Amino acid sequence: MNLSERQKNILRFVGLKIASSLINVLLKTVRIRKINSDVISDLENKKQNFVIAFWHGSMLLGWYLHKDKNCSSLVSKSKDGDILNAILEKWNYRVVRGSSRDGGKAALELMLQLVNDGFSLAITPDGPT
Repeated sequence: MNLSERQKNILRFVGLKIASSLINVLLKTVRIRKINSDVISDLENKKQNFVIAFWHGSMLLGWYLHKDKNCSSLVSKSKDGDILNAILEKWNYRVVRGSSRDGGKAALELMLQLVNDGFSLAITPDGPT
């Protein structure tokens, strides 16, 4: 089924308005078992930053688990990235927009600056490129 550009724009608009609320409700129903979470807790207590990496297939859970924890994240400048950007901003992430094709160098420089400023970094290393 191919969606028209208008239909895609409507879905993105709806996604921007309700996605974070729906995802919050959904993720509150997930049973989560944390292993070695004391390592991250120790770093947070010492005000040390860290890098969290998770695959795209589990990214919402990964980001959800680290919301409100002084993290930054890289999100593409695509229209689909707009939805993820809105979710992460509601979860108090410092979002940097860019990709290997569009604004990658500036995004990398900003991410490094955020790390130097004490932000932790949450990334998905298995991007499309």
